[in-house]
Amino acid sequence: EDKEDMFDGHSYQKGGRILHMLRKYMGDEAFFASLKLYLDENKYTDVEMHQLRLACEKVTGEDLNWFFNQWFFAKGHPVLEINYEYNDSTKTQKVIVEQKQNFEEVPLYKLPFKIDIYANGKKETKEVVVDKVMNVFEFEASSKPDLVNVDADKMLLCEKTDNHKSTEEWAFLYQPTANYGALKMNYLDKYEAISKLQKSKEEIAITTLIKALNDEYEGIRNYALGSIKTVANAKPIETKEALIKLAKEDTNSKVRGNAIGALAKYFAGEDGVEDVFLNGINEQSYFVIGKSLAAISTTNGKLAMKYAKTFEEEDNATLVGAVSGIYVEHGTEKQLDYFMNKAEKIDGFGKYGFMMSFNSYLKKQDNATVSKGLTTIKEVALNEKIWWIRMLGINSLSDLDGMYSNRIHIAEAELKTAEVGSEKEQKLKNSIDEDKKLQQAISKILEEVKTKEEN
Repeated sequence: EDKEDMFDGHSYQKGGRILHMLRKYMGDEAFFASLKLYLDENKYTDVEMHQLRLACEKVTGEDLNWFFNQWFFAKGHPVLEINYEYNDSTKTQKVIVEQKQNFEEVPLYKLPFKIDIYANGKKETKEVVVDKVMNVFEFEASSKPDLVNVDADKMLLCEKTDNHKSTEEWAFLYQPTANYGALKMNYLDKYEAISKLQKSKEEIAITTLIKALNDEYEGIRNYALGSIKTVANAKPIETKEALIKLAKEDTNSKVRGNAIGALAKYFAGEDGVEDVFLNGINEQSYFVIGKSLAAISTTNGKLAMKYAKTFEEEDNATLVGAVSGIYVEHGTEKQLDYFMNKAEKIDGFGKYGFMMSFNSYLKKQDNATVSKGLTTIKEVALNEKIWWIRMLGINSLSDLDGMYSNRIHIAEAELKTAEVGSEKEQKLKNSIDEDKKLQQAISKILEEVKTKEEN
């Protein structure tokens, strides 16, 4: 119904992946020749997807309706389950690929892809096509392969369950054994391997994940940093040393920052770690500074508050997030002005996280501070231009309303058991009265928002 829906993130990202599959299927020369033809023949005109298909067919001489129909015009995506069987008596390796999507809603796909077979120090590539509910591919293999890598180029846009039987196979997917020489796996092979190895306690998995911390790809190093819980428990000394080295020396700021985050998560308070955090405060990268502030906060709230104050004038969303996070954990009513002032300056995605922190901060403060902070929450809920940030303001009000309801309920239950005329009874009555007044103020704002909101 909304024409803008065709420009959402899902459409762009899925479309990009599909074009990448088409390029891989056609080859670079034919793909780019097709794009040139498509642009030349249709310049200054409105076009549809069929014009791109016709250009591709003219260049390749192949009917590509099957590709465009299943990927561009049908909804859904393939769901694959992959199994393996090696028969030592017949010296054959089977690869069984089953499509398991709901065929009442999603089509049966035709999927051309490559299978790499690693055996006896060599890699052999087979080109196959999946076009049935279940396809069984059989290859000669004089010995059980070290690895059979289905969709070797990692091109398919699909969900898959790849039932490799051993941890050794997943470790091989990250890095082939020495008898394969300098042979390297691609980025997505390594990514998949780490995702499968991260929970394993086997030695080969631990060793592989430590290697991944020093991978040539910064994205893999970052992914490994988020996947080392088991490694940190199994080999703490080695892991800590690797993290300190990354935090100090890695060429990529995101890796340095995430290494600091990992040190804070697994080794906070240990010798030499806080010095790494303090060094990070002096970095040029906002990301590293933010991670360092958060890391200091885990062990030394007083020091974190000191450094947070020095960055209060910064409007960078990453630093605002770090400072507000520290004030949530360690702040008092004195930090209210920071939140109220920053709410007027920060926008976009940064404001989303900031407002969540502001809500968490208010829930820890006294009623006087909450009452003052409500003016900012109200302004966001009523007048913020971006609807999903307005929604966050409304959610904050609802959250505070729920908090006060719960507090009042608990206090009223306690009041029933308090001695009549006691100091405790009077304190509870005063507390209930104050909370009810503030809750009524919150409810009034919510009603005002509901009256005004058009979305």
